[in-house]
Amino acid sequence: MVMRLDPDAARADDNAELQETFATIEHDAEVEVLNSEQMRVVMRQAAWQKLPAVVGRRLGLSEAQIRNLELHAPALIEARAGALDQGKGAGLDAAAASANGHGGPVVNPTQGGRP
Repeated sequence: MVMRLDPDAARADDNAELQETFATIEHDAEVEVLNSEQMRVVMRQAAWQKLPAVVGRRLGLSEAQIRNLELHAPALIEARAGALDQGKGAGLDAAAASANGHGGPVVNPTQGGRP
């Protein structure tokens, strides 16, 4: 009964409820992003930028063979199709048209910025 008469307690309850609501919204948005097709594309691309050298060295491949693996990494064509089907935002076609995600020429980061 004291809480009903105390406006500060009511405000504190309202603030706590709003904080929980915002935390829930933020969590749901994070889960949505992490489960998105676009995130899968980014994670797959990151793996292709990192793993050929690691796996190649583990398997005893020469530097030329590793470089060949890196240069011929998949262009993520199937992922592009999935992103275009799911995407509804403006400019997604141009961004998804490139494996690097910004619509420009594809630059292999393992080759020092050379296309």
